[in-house]
Amino acid sequence: MKMTLQYEALQDIYVLKCIDVRIDNVASLQEWATQLRELLEGVGKKIYLIIDIEHFHLSAQMAPAYGPIAREVLSRFALGCVRFGSTENTTRAAIRLQASLNQFPSNIMPDKETALAVIQQIRELSGKR
Repeated sequence: MKMTLQYEALQDIYVLKCIDVRIDNVASLQEWATQLRELLEGVGKKIYLIIDIEHFHLSAQMAPAYGPIAREVLSRFALGCVRFGSTENTTRAAIRLQASLNQFPSNIMPDKETALAVIQQIRELSGKR
């Protein structure tokens, strides 16, 4: 499991790339949460974030524990967040369900270009271009 965070100056956004992230037990959930927090704490401010979930898997068994962590991380570190990339239908469904249950937007888009357009709309609606 690995994640990278890269700043794209042209769009003024950060891109989080998931590399073989499989959350299917408590240990992998804890590892994901620790890596995610460490990457985002390193930025030092709230950011607009898009997440590449092409290689992200969330098991239905671990989804209930994932939801509150995702909400906490997004509210703490992100001004706006959009996910993109095709992943398994069960992972997309688990993310959407947990977003609904934990009252944060799932914002899953099919590709990076659409994710960028949506994050720009979020930015405009908040009054921050």
